[in-house]
Parts: sequence; C-alpha cells; structure tokens
Amino acid sequence: MRAIGGRVKEAHARLREITAERVEQRLAHAVLRQAGRPAGPRRESGTILYTASRILSRWEGAAS
Repeated sequence: MRAIGGRVKEAHARLREITAERVEQRLAHAVLRQAGRPAGPRRESGTILYTASRILSRWEGAAS
C-alpha cells in the first residue's frame, strides 16, 4: 500500500509540475530525476523533442 501511495504522490507532483512550471524548470527536474536511468528527460518533462533539444543545447553553451 505504501508503494502505491508513493506512486500516486509522485504522479500528483509531476502533474502539478507540468501545469504550473515553465518548460526549462520541468526539463531541469526531469534531468535530475533521470540521472542514472535509461529513459530520457524529454518524455518526463512533458515537452516536445525540439523544445527539449533547444533548451539542453542552450544549457550546454552556458556551461562552456
């Protein structure tokens, strides 16, 4: 029962994230969640590939 409760809580947090946060924030959270996992952050952030790629490229340029 705790596992189900944890998943419902996580799903609620992601739904709130998708509806209330900017794409950059959602993508940053998705990247942090995906650290060490095989799935991609674009799918987790609720955005399209083009937008995710553009934002990640901008971050990469800023880090250089």
